[in-house]
Amino acid sequence: MKTLITLMALVIAGSALAGQVELRVNQGATPLPSCGGSVDAIKDGNGNVMVNFYNVQYCSNYNVLGANYQEINPREFPNQKLMGSNGNRNGSFDISPDLINLGKNVIVLQVRSNKYGSKKDTGAAHGDEIILKFKEKLPPAPTTTTNGSGW
Repeated sequence: MKTLITLMALVIAGSALAGQVELRVNQGATPLPSCGGSVDAIKDGNGNVMVNFYNVQYCSNYNVLGANYQEINPREFPNQKLMGSNGNRNGSFDISPDLINLGKNVIVLQVRSNKYGSKKDTGAAHGDEIILKFKEKLPPAPTTTTNGSGW
């Protein structure tokens, strides 16, 4: 019974560590539930999207992944550090149009504290996942017929 209670506590605690937020380009700053601070994404006239982190309190690392959680360009976007100190971390980076997954128009940003996922962790771990949507895919247009038969 003690093992079951411990296991349940770990599952509940683990699910409380990470928040997931959806962010659309040009929607404005969106709060980061676990890391604190906020994030926004702004598109410029050349099709680039600038992602900005503001006053992030508990997380110092971020990673940029494709829609299927694969690395999109490890040379350009390795696991990155936000600048500043705890409680006041900021950073920004550009995503060029050729790196946007045109099939889903989505990129995943993972923001984590150094302790997130650490087996030696003795303190609080924080992490958020931002689902960055570039544009909505329109549903296919309905097909129409001229004779009304449906064929």
